[in-house]
Amino acid sequence: GYWFSVELSAPTDQAFAGALAVERKGNCWPYEFTFREVDAYTVTDDGRVLTQVSGMSRSQDERAYADKLRLSAVRVYLPAGQRQTLWIRVQHAEDCLLRIACSLRSAETMARARAIDAPLVILSLILGGVLVLIFVVALLYFWFREPVYLWYLVFAAMLFLGILFRNYTDEAFNLLLPGRPALITYLHTAFDVVRVIAMMEFGRIFIGTREKFPVLDKVMLGAMALLGFIGVAGLYSRTYANGLTDLWFVLRVPTLLACLLLMLGALLRLAVSKDIYARIFSYGIVVSFALIIVRILELRFTEVVNGLDRQVLIQLGMLVTMSLALAYRFRALADEKAAALEEKLSTERRNRDQLQRINEASNKFVPHAFLNQLGKANILDATLGDFTERVVTVLFADIRDYTGLSEQMTPADTFRFVTHFNKLMGPIITLHEGFINQYLGDGLMALFPGRVEDAVQAAIDMQHTVADYNRLRAAVGKRPIRIGIGLHRGPLIMGIIGDDQRLDAATISDTVNVASRIEGLTKYFGCDVLMSRECYADLEDEKAFTLRYLMRVFAKGKEQPVAVYECCDGLSSEALGFRQNSGATFAEGVEHYEAKRFGKAAVAFRNVLDEDPGDAPAAFYLAKCEAALASPVGEDWTAVERVTVKL
Repeated sequence: GYWFSVELSAPTDQAFAGALAVERKGNCWPYEFTFREVDAYTVTDDGRVLTQVSGMSRSQDERAYADKLRLSAVRVYLPAGQRQTLWIRVQHAEDCLLRIACSLRSAETMARARAIDAPLVILSLILGGVLVLIFVVALLYFWFREPVYLWYLVFAAMLFLGILFRNYTDEAFNLLLPGRPALITYLHTAFDVVRVIAMMEFGRIFIGTREKFPVLDKVMLGAMALLGFIGVAGLYSRTYANGLTDLWFVLRVPTLLACLLLMLGALLRLAVSKDIYARIFSYGIVVSFALIIVRILELRFTEVVNGLDRQVLIQLGMLVTMSLALAYRFRALADEKAAALEEKLSTERRNRDQLQRINEASNKFVPHAFLNQLGKANILDATLGDFTERVVTVLFADIRDYTGLSEQMTPADTFRFVTHFNKLMGPIITLHEGFINQYLGDGLMALFPGRVEDAVQAAIDMQHTVADYNRLRAAVGKRPIRIGIGLHRGPLIMGIIGDDQRLDAATISDTVNVASRIEGLTKYFGCDVLMSRECYADLEDEKAFTLRYLMRVFAKGKEQPVAVYECCDGLSSEALGFRQNSGATFAEGVEHYEAKRFGKAAVAFRNVLDEDPGDAPAAFYLAKCEAALASPVGEDWTAVERVTVKL
């Protein structure tokens, strides 16, 4: 034990309440993080002696500050203007340079929670990384059941616990072992010994020293046994202080250095061998062992206060080396197995790859989404006669005046133009949960099994894409193009038709015919996107789009009229604004027209055209109204109840 005194005095105008922290500086092996015993004696004026105790050997209930384990502190109270002498007795078990740091701390400081600083955050991240490695290697061990993974787990676990107890002493032992705080010293020593032994045993198994290097294997085993003896002897001598304690303190550093030098010599021999496993493992561990030896000498013969960061980095270097060794071993084993199977599987792999390419190419001719609707995973599962019935939205798109465009191009240019157009439209259909069922040369047919909104938004985006494409065409002096799009929703049968020699994916339904007719009506009304009442009725929120009811139309071959609506959202922003502003007036005109009030309808449509001369449906209606008014029967003209369109 060591005695010293501290003279304390308080200002004349202020009392002091706090603590005197007696901190131990320096690191020795085995580690002792604070003094074993700290006793404080205060002699009062009337001769009484007041005593406080602290230190690692004292339980939580005995210490002056129960929640401070690493910090040995005694309480201090000084009335204003008074002086006090504290006699401090400290005792420690380490045979190394003793440095004592005393500091006064206020009561607020002692009550304050531990500050979260950068080193603490870094250590927490390191602990998290070590835990991840433990989890991954544990899975590998339960998978392969090889001892090399087990020894890696032992090393990583000892490293994790060592860092945890060394840097989170208060938190770990005040919660887990409040009655035996000194146990941290014994445990940390055991962690160090077991960690080094686990690392060397990992290397022996990884390299296979028993078969490849039998002499070095015996040297490594002897060094590991000697290290284990040092650790056990140290724990015994510190737990049961007796005559062996002094002997152990004298012999521990030379013996420890001898163990490490034996291990280092064996590793250096392995590092220059031709065995790739020996070199991979030895390179990193040699550096770590050399740093450990430097660290031991530094602690023994210098006054270095804190080497914690370097100590942690050295151990992490070992862990990284072992991790890389495992990774290389895992890769090497995988390469060996792959090489052994390569010749046998080469032909099968080529056949499989060829079948896969055939399957992928076939799926391009029959959409994968089409097969999914049939409940088939790929084209190989489809058979003649497979079919299913679904309620879908059918989209027909057609390039306007395609004949005139193609007459101005060569056949090769026409083919490239159609291919480029389809490349623009296809991704839009896919993006909105649809799939193209058929390319029609100058147009396409797509199916949308989901919501009507998907098909409507696809039609809008297709119109915007055509507008962007036209700007590129105009830049190179080409005429713009327009497309008409028709939408209809209803039941549809999808299936595989054909014969034993030729199969095709087909759709059979009147829904397809109606969608095609509605697309044709876009030319009749002069608009871009039309949909049927069935589509309009299935919209979750029809106000999400700018829609205008046009009229009921008899399509060719249909006995019942089809009510059609125009979707204006695909127009330019300026034209869309006009349509939105005139929406009420246009609807009023349609209502008058269907009621055969052609004069009032004509006034409404003229008002629409005054604001937006480019409104083709309004111009269409105005022409119909003027034709009815020019008839001899005037507004009593009953010949036009509904327009019959044949395409």
